[in-house]
Amino acid sequence: MDARSEYESAMAIRPAGEVITAHRRALAGVDRAQREVILDAVRTHLLTGSRHTAADLDALARFIACAEMRRPGSLLDTLETRLAERLRRYVVVALPVLPTGRRPPAGTPSEEVPVTRRGSGWDTLASDPAYQRLVAYNMLMCVGGRSDLWRRRHGTSRG
Repeated sequence: MDARSEYESAMAIRPAGEVITAHRRALAGVDRAQREVILDAVRTHLLTGSRHTAADLDALARFIACAEMRRPGSLLDTLETRLAERLRRYVVVALPVLPTGRRPPAGTPSEEVPVTRRGSGWDTLASDPAYQRLVAYNMLMCVGGRSDLWRRRHGTSRG
């Protein structure tokens, strides 16, 4: 398996904490000039990171990991090919080794397991009740203002 396919499968099945830590370790392996190029890509692609520098490895790792977990390749494909491949290899090497488990007996055809996300990321927020309450609260704040929202919650009337 090449670095790109290993990287993309890791983005799909690994927990966010492992992915961010691996990206941080990978960014520590590239020099400052290359991190500047990566930060410029983050700023252009994600429209964020304007207050950060190439030395902010934690923030840069979070930006890259979040973008790549949502759509693998979407950010790294905007970089120079050699730099993107180097970063992918570093991330794959920095990830913790998964337990292998039991192997099927010899002669048994191996079945490919479909890659599924474990329920992290923005896509799962639509069914999260806490997120729905937050959105509803913010909508009420925008429509009626803070005092109007307080009155609605506590059953008092205007006036």
